[in-house]
Amino acid sequence: MQQSSGLQRIPQVSLSPEHIIITNGSAGFLRCDATGFYPQEILFRWVKVSHGRETDIIPSDFSTEYKGTNRDGTFSVSSQLRIRPNLDDDGNKYMCVVTHRTLRITTQKWDNNNSNPCI
Repeated sequence: MQQSSGLQRIPQVSLSPEHIIITNGSAGFLRCDATGFYPQEILFRWVKVSHGRETDIIPSDFSTEYKGTNRDGTFSVSSQLRIRPNLDDDGNKYMCVVTHRTLRITTQKWDNNNSNPCI
């Protein structure tokens, strides 16, 4: 693939695992992957939705790792959120928010406890 300043590819975003149940006192992880995008600049943000209120998760509670350049010249990045719930967190939802210049709107992926993630 020949790269030029006008080349753009939309990221494909996925959240895993699709279902997550974490018991009080333990920890679990959610991973948000963005693949096949160009140019490289991309932003990840995690949001906790608790009792209808959205709260940004501070960057120290998640990590973002550039996976490198794909064979076609596009990029892949993963962001991982560690969740350490307490009893007040029952029913919380977690959202991975991806911002990239090719997206007209920000892409959001949800973990909705026992249901599939959605856009």
